Amino acid sequence: MKHILIAGVIFIGCFACGSATNDTSIPDPQAVENLSEASLNVLNESIDDDPSNDVLYYKRALFYYRLKNNTKALADISKAIELEDGKGEYYLLLGQASYATGNIIAARDAALKAEGLLEKNPALMVLQANVYMDLRDSVKYTNYIQQTVEMIPFKADADYVQARRALILKDSSRSISFLQSAVKKDQDFLPAYKEIIKIYLNKGMYDSSMSYVLNGIRISHQDPLFYEAEGRFFERMKLYGAAESAYMIALKYSDKNPTYYSLLGNLKYRTADYVKALSWYSLLYQSRPEDLELLKRLAEVSIKGKEWSKAVSYYGKLMAKDSSNTTYSNQYKLAVKYANAEPGEEIHEEIPVVMSPARQEGQIKRKTDTLNRQNQRSLSKPKTDTTAHE
Repeated sequence: MKHILIAGVIFIGCFACGSATNDTSIPDPQAVENLSEASLNVLNESIDDDPSNDVLYYKRALFYYRLKNNTKALADISKAIELEDGKGEYYLLLGQASYATGNIIAARDAALKAEGLLEKNPALMVLQANVYMDLRDSVKYTNYIQQTVEMIPFKADADYVQARRALILKDSSRSISFLQSAVKKDQDFLPAYKEIIKIYLNKGMYDSSMSYVLNGIRISHQDPLFYEAEGRFFERMKLYGAAESAYMIALKYSDKNPTYYSLLGNLKYRTADYVKALSWYSLLYQSRPEDLELLKRLAEVSIKGKEWSKAVSYYGKLMAKDSSNTTYSNQYKLAVKYANAEPGEEIHEEIPVVMSPARQEGQIKRKTDTLNRQNQRSLSKPKTDTTAHE
């Protein structure tokens, strides 16, 4: 039975370079369905029995890669190459796993090695097209995109690389068209769903993204991008509780991600929950300590949330950056007064309404526009001729 399972795993491995589920490969759903925990257990036992067998490490690397466990995939494929460095499919998988972890240079170097050992391979063309688009080498990515389209014109990957090129050329409409074509050809082609969603998010078209979000969650329910898109949609609809839940799920799958700290902070600020807003902004500030606008927001929210000791700290930092700013010094003095007050002590001083920098700029602009209109009206009035006529 053990040998039958090994044979099954090795058979699946024949799709190695052309059917992995990643941005740089052609998915093979049937092969993915055949992967199982039992197959992994057999591979583990087989490697224990034969630790110098490069093929087994390659098969296990492929297994991990398809499950998106790229750290383990890289460890196993590196071991396979250490044992046998003359197989192009090994370097291709190394390049694919490296690309999936964001190591573009390592992916490029592995792809170059694979190119010298393999005949023209569609998965390799896709990998190189993506790599050189990330490196913005237009000559090379144009060449590899052309080869991809020639080799696999009816595959989702061909549409995907063309969609990415259209985005580089700032043609989002054409990019969306290619991406929609990709998901029609392969309804489980995750990279295309993600790119469409990113385009719609950048355009603020949250409602347009939702059908793609639902499909994305169906394919990969642990991808934070889908929950971010859900949250933005719910927030636009003023469903703030649902938006918060979606952002929290996104944060769960992308721990300590500053984007989600920002979204949660802004959501709580918008709903006047200043204490929680301050908590999220404080976490964001840890990753962006030089962000002056964020520091201003922290100081503002501390006042609004009546977190006086924190207001003292943040306005103190602002004064250190701009000691001549009277707003900072006045707010600092007020915060010190409240922070040092005894419990129950009444302070007969009105807490000023603190506006964000954006609102302050908007108010200044409105005043300027009003003044300009008044000046224009006064200039347009006919002047009375006071010259005496003889």
